[in-house]
Amino acid sequence: KWEGWQTQPKLNYGAPGNPSWQQQEYNYNALQDSIWPEVKYIDVPEAAQLGVAIDGSANYWTAMGAGDGSEEKPVLPRFSPYQTQPAQYIEVFNRGSTPFEYTITPELPVECPYGWNGDPNDPSDGWTKGDAPCLPWLRVTPSRGVVDKEVRATLRVDWNLVPTTAPDPNDPTQQVELQFPLEVPIRITGSDGSEVVVTAVIDSPARLPWKPNRFIEANGFVSVGSGRYRRAVNTDSIYWKLLPDIGRTGSGLTPFPPTVEPVTPGGDSPRLEFDMHLFSSGEVKVYVYTSPRNNYLNWENGLQYGISFDDQPIQTVNTSYAIDLNGNGNKIWERHTSDNANITVTKHTIESPGDHTLKFWMVTPGVILQKIVVDAGGMKESYFGPPESYWMGPGPVSSQ
Repeated sequence: KWEGWQTQPKLNYGAPGNPSWQQQEYNYNALQDSIWPEVKYIDVPEAAQLGVAIDGSANYWTAMGAGDGSEEKPVLPRFSPYQTQPAQYIEVFNRGSTPFEYTITPELPVECPYGWNGDPNDPSDGWTKGDAPCLPWLRVTPSRGVVDKEVRATLRVDWNLVPTTAPDPNDPTQQVELQFPLEVPIRITGSDGSEVVVTAVIDSPARLPWKPNRFIEANGFVSVGSGRYRRAVNTDSIYWKLLPDIGRTGSGLTPFPPTVEPVTPGGDSPRLEFDMHLFSSGEVKVYVYTSPRNNYLNWENGLQYGISFDDQPIQTVNTSYAIDLNGNGNKIWERHTSDNANITVTKHTIESPGDHTLKFWMVTPGVILQKIVVDAGGMKESYFGPPESYWMGPGPVSSQ
């Protein structure tokens, strides 16, 4: 600590995307703390007004449409039997000051594929086929109530009960195959009759065969912790070393020793391999989270790694591209240091859904891998990135 550190300003160090690490000063004197934007009071109408917000969106909706005036429709993040993120939710809030009653009703193509003949308060009491009352396979909790300010309702799918067929609209005595992903309208209704319809997108309930150390795509992404590799390829002089707790959310892996010469990636050169099953095809983006490092051995092209899928060409990435010392300091380096992560991105093409292997290649020493995210179009913006995806394991891990 230093003299006067407690009296330094705590706020107003600049924009979140480009902050200064120095206090704000005027004529070499620290400015007082300030709060921006200015806090203001708003007038809340007395009459109750239905408002709806959903998981995964910063927008909100009323019976008149999106709150920001756009054409955006309320669609929840996809439901998957392999999802690891928290349960999707709908927030019902009051835009007025008078409480009102609400209901949330999923419009399921087949509400109850199995009837319930047991104790409704004891879900362990047994399912039987039939037309008896039952618990629906898409459950909303709570599905009705009174809103004073706001209520958050969570949605969960019982994947053991999701139907794969439904009565034929033209002949109810016949069954037709349901097409997945399945879109289910969820109707949120206020006591005055106003309503908002939210869409839930349900993935197929079919399960993949077990295969050890394999990640499964859900919700349009695969998030991989560095320690969950399937294979670590070493050489006689280079090996991969685990650094516990060095990352923002876990450990890291780096090639050792840290003073070896750079290598040309390919063939049997050092690499980490991550097995995954992708339901998506086409272009994907791969976000690699590495620890912020200086180019301590002054390699001509900075600290580098290679990245590739399967047998595709290897892309080489320079993680030191932001090193640009100037009179104002290096803003990007400051951000990497304060975040404890340097995130770089590459684009790849997946020819077909199925099992794939993502390969992280050593190029120079000094690169510490924390995490990898494969974005197939569903990754949402967040500080830490998506949680680790569903992982089939553990199983035998290969080091060679």
